[in-house]
Amino acid sequence: MNNYWFYPYKVFPFFVTSFALDVSLIPVLYMFVYQWTLNHKKNYYSFMILLSAFLAFVFKPVLSMLNLFKLYNGANYFHLFIGYLLIAFVSKIITNLFIYFEKNGAYKSQN
Repeated sequence: MNNYWFYPYKVFPFFVTSFALDVSLIPVLYMFVYQWTLNHKKNYYSFMILLSAFLAFVFKPVLSMLNLFKLYNGANYFHLFIGYLLIAFVSKIITNLFIYFEKNGAYKSQN
């Protein structure tokens, strides 16, 4: 493991790493943005770019200033931004795939 980023304080001290923020807050924010763009007929991709930019260039640097987040081994905030975008776009593709299968009867129950 290369340890490109690290959270010095752990929610659960008995775990080797602390990743609670990345596996709890970020997916919930992505789901909120997806639902909001769907309900308000807004462009998903532009709002995910804005959210990813906020997370990578505002939120994570604030955590770094508070010594709650550290980057290592040449990683920078642009790398985080690209990672957030990749996750957002791949999750949208998977969601669209499930919607496609649902509309075409692949998941309809056989009653």
